[in-house]
Amino acid sequence: MSIYLMEAGNHIQQGTPLCSGIHTIPIFNQGALIMAIRKDQNGETNFSEFLQAIWDAGVIGYEVNLIARTYS
Repeated sequence: MSIYLMEAGNHIQQGTPLCSGIHTIPIFNQGALIMAIRKDQNGETNFSEFLQAIWDAGVIGYEVNLIARTYS
């Protein structure tokens, strides 16, 4: 799910879930996360593949500020 907070109004985009039911969250793997980011930066994955790769790397959420160009 993506949430967009904008001056003109807030929006939500619900995509296809990465999993359903009960799952163990993968252990955080910094190397796998960096690899997923690099592949995305190189145009080797689409957004769904990127989300799956960072989930597999143990990322359960992130926040991006497109104006300030920051992330957390």
